[in-house]
Amino acid sequence: MQNLMNKFINPILNQLLRSPLHGLVSRNLMLITFTGRKSHHIYTTPVEYRRVGDTIMVLSRKGRAWWKNLQGGAPVTVSVHGQELQGQAEVVPVDEQVIKQVFHQMHPSIAESKLDEYAPDMVLIQIRV
Repeated sequence: MQNLMNKFINPILNQLLRSPLHGLVSRNLMLITFTGRKSHHIYTTPVEYRRVGDTIMVLSRKGRAWWKNLQGGAPVTVSVHGQELQGQAEVVPVDEQVIKQVFHQMHPSIAESKLDEYAPDMVLIQIRV
């Protein structure tokens, strides 16, 4: 399933989020652009987010590789609601309760049992713009 997203869905979302039609999905999705730590390639990927003031929170599954480029802090560009912003991203060590709170803010209708299931497999990325 992840390969399907990477090859087909993510490129469509990238184009949509950069287009005048971004409003169809930009309430919950944004683009994050960063440089690979080892490859030095520039990567852009769509992610779900929650913004509170100048802080953007992103959750990712631990099994995905992209967020590891942000460990220790990294400059990023985010495209939020059609606006490009510069920021500093960092993987934040937090307990499962914080992960559950952020996940619940992103998905208010999700069942508590699902929060318990997802939280151990998630990391929190915090971006200050």
